Amino acid sequence: MLHSLEEDGALKARRKSVNGRERVYYTVTTKGKRRLEHLSDEWKRVSLGVNSALNGNGAGGDSEHA
Repeated sequence: MLHSLEEDGALKARRKSVNGRERVYYTVTTKGKRRLEHLSDEWKRVSLGVNSALNGNGAGGDSEHA
């Protein structure tokens, strides 16, 4: 997943050798921050819809919980 996000430009990787082993440090780019904001907004809408349906507040529903 990290490699995919890096290829998409959402993350920037920096490789550094530590004690003979290579470590990779990732930084979120501006594009990655925008993507996260978009996905977070989308998730909030889905979550509100699911909660509304579970609580009987969905559109067109005859609910006992209203």
